[in-house]
Amino acid sequence: MLELMENFAPGVLSGFTTREGGVSEAPYASFNLGDHVGDAPQAVSDNRALLEQSLGCKVRYMRQVHGSTVVTVGAHDEGVPQADAQITTCPDLALAVLTADCLPLLMCSGNQAVAAVHCGWRSLRGGIVNNALAVLRALSAAPIKACLGPCIGPQSFVVGPEIREAFAAQDSALTRFFQAGRGDRLLCDLRGICRYQLERGGVSDIIQSEADTFSEPNLYYSYRREGVTGRLAGVIALR
Repeated sequence: MLELMENFAPGVLSGFTTREGGVSEAPYASFNLGDHVGDAPQAVSDNRALLEQSLGCKVRYMRQVHGSTVVTVGAHDEGVPQADAQITTCPDLALAVLTADCLPLLMCSGNQAVAAVHCGWRSLRGGIVNNALAVLRALSAAPIKACLGPCIGPQSFVVGPEIREAFAAQDSALTRFFQAGRGDRLLCDLRGICRYQLERGGVSDIIQSEADTFSEPNLYYSYRREGVTGRLAGVIALR
């Protein structure tokens, strides 16, 4: 099922899927959009067709690798790019970012360019946010608006101290997004890190979901909770 964001920005269609409303069987039940997780190919194809029907336009996907590569895509491009952010200026072409705990970031530069960004901790540490902002600004001078979607929440994302140190080496202010857990484990706030990086990059118009994918099994897939599971999508398009 696709939950559209009403009034995100004029001329922009955007939203996030839940795990409900598709045809996949357990453990991918039911609206899995990932074609790399072991689900039946026909079920994934049917679910993707349902998404396109809901949006009324074609959807483009990425082969996400937890990196910092950004690509620009057009309506007639072939293949699936290896990247963790994609941007387009083409109307009626939806961009998708697939997640199952990682943070989906959707951005628009007015009604001139849109971006779908995969923000796991490795991509955030690698500079995916700044890279995507740079490409957006090269394509459009309009103000940028951002939306942070459902992801694993700060009360659920348990990491080791080496993750905090990796971010601290980049910017000591990022250590505030890590809180003490059990033993040497820490609780990491992915949305907080992303929001900080957006604000440092000059973006102040930011909205966000507070949904925790890990703690809501009826609505969201969670890799950390289930291991073998489906993928949700954040989608955005110019209309």
